[in-house]
Amino acid sequence: MTDRGDLPSAEALTLMSAAEFVSAWCRIVGEPPAIVLESRREMIRILAGDMPPVPVRADEQPALPAAESGQAPL
Repeated sequence: MTDRGDLPSAEALTLMSAAEFVSAWCRIVGEPPAIVLESRREMIRILAGDMPPVPVRADEQPALPAAESGQAPL
């Protein structure tokens, strides 16, 4: 799980209307959320934790999670 301090504050997410939140989600993910959790911040945290890291250099490949790479998790 990720412990990122750069996630939106709970207050900022609470101030968004449901329509604004779903619209922003669609812009990021490309489709509306399948379910809406009580905590929008938790939804963003889960989304950020599921995204693969971006390569630092153009010739690098993103690291795959152990389950996708065929390796056993450490």
